[in-house]
Amino acid sequence: MLAMNSFRMALASIALAVCAAPAAAAAPACDVKAEVPDGARTFSTLSGSSPWVEYQSLADAPDPTGLGAAYAQYWTDGNGAPSVFMIQPGTKYWIYVTYCFSAAGQLENVSFILNASTWGYRLDGTVTQGTLQPQTSYFFDNYSGATIPKPDGADALADTMKPTLYLETSKLPFAALLAQPAELSAKPPSK
Repeated sequence: MLAMNSFRMALASIALAVCAAPAAAAAPACDVKAEVPDGARTFSTLSGSSPWVEYQSLADAPDPTGLGAAYAQYWTDGNGAPSVFMIQPGTKYWIYVTYCFSAAGQLENVSFILNASTWGYRLDGTVTQGTLQPQTSYFFDNYSGATIPKPDGADALADTMKPTLYLETSKLPFAALLAQPAELSAKPPSK
């Protein structure tokens, strides 16, 4: 129980750090810092080899236990266009990504933040013919939120600073669960 509370506190602290990152002059329509709406469906995988499971909320999802653990929240806007906010916790860095799709389920925009211990990296862009076209990208200080030059150690994470692209909603790792009504999905484990 203590480990779960510690993890939740870490999740909240990192979410605050994400919010402290500087915003671009004009906030993109697909923004990793945007609030996930109430009613978003919540999914989680405990490791890269465990199945995705749906939970009633992010608070009900269990703590990650292995490499490749992730959380996702899925919702549609008033026009039926889906969006997904994903969190990939880790020991050396956390990744936050928002994917925005067309009503037809095609990926249109991506907003990405990687948070390392003292610095972060943000990338926002559009997706054209399956390729991410960056609109903005910069490094920032996790404490002040100020834009900074590329920090030491960033080159070692170069591949990690490229978001995975799910070009269609059907390619999301939890896509099979989207066909199931939310009320038939897994219930949180008893505490």
